[in-house]
Amino acid sequence: MIRKLEILFADWPFNGEKVPSIPTNTTPTAPGVYVVDKDVNQGRVAMILPGIKRDNPDYFAVIIMNDILGGGGFTSRIMSRVRSDEGLAYDAHSSFPGGVYYPLTFSAGFQSKSRTVAYATSIVLEEMKHIAADPVADDELNTSKRGFIDRFPRTFGTKAQIANTFAQEEFTGRYAADPEFWKKYRSRIEAVGKADVQRVARKFMTPDKLVILVVGQKDEILLGHPNHAIKLTELTAGQLTELPLRDPLTMKPLPKAK
Repeated sequence: MIRKLEILFADWPFNGEKVPSIPTNTTPTAPGVYVVDKDVNQGRVAMILPGIKRDNPDYFAVIIMNDILGGGGFTSRIMSRVRSDEGLAYDAHSSFPGGVYYPLTFSAGFQSKSRTVAYATSIVLEEMKHIAADPVADDELNTSKRGFIDRFPRTFGTKAQIANTFAQEEFTGRYAADPEFWKKYRSRIEAVGKADVQRVARKFMTPDKLVILVVGQKDEILLGHPNHAIKLTELTAGQLTELPLRDPLTMKPLPKAK
């Protein structure tokens, strides 16, 4: 077996053909409300903003900000407001990852009854504005930073995880660009302050660029809730656009149900 392997890998590395460039056309969708009419018992909502790459200087402040806003589960503001306080959704969250080859979007999402979709969306938008307007509390900041720092060893918990982590660093080019990324990870997290969180929130939580995508019963969703005079179309710039429901394999529009 060793002899066969030596023969097989004798001309390693195999250069092969040049890998084509990764498409990086990331022109953001125009702000507005986009609705896909589908007969389901809840409306699924995604609130989207332009994102960043992982080598952005604001990366560490951004992940702390998002963790406090909606990425930290039951300790996050969006979950506390939408689920715990209002009971409008089982899960409500946000995500703000750094893209490897192109910026990945910020996204906040939840599912709620059709008539409460607009109200729940307004609450998420309130929290996005709130974290940009006012400094976060000391306990929020400390809880978030301790979470990242205390979970850090899990990245290197087994030999397979270690090999996978550093293989990804090599494959995606981060090791060449920042060979001490993991060595400095915890100190960079620790260095994030309240001013940093508010600064990146003001920079990236921009309601004028907000895209709201909703899949559900269009008429009921747009009708809103009788106890909350809030309309989806009032929550972002741009117009209301109805999108077709598409076949997930072909992406061709499906005929409307009669």
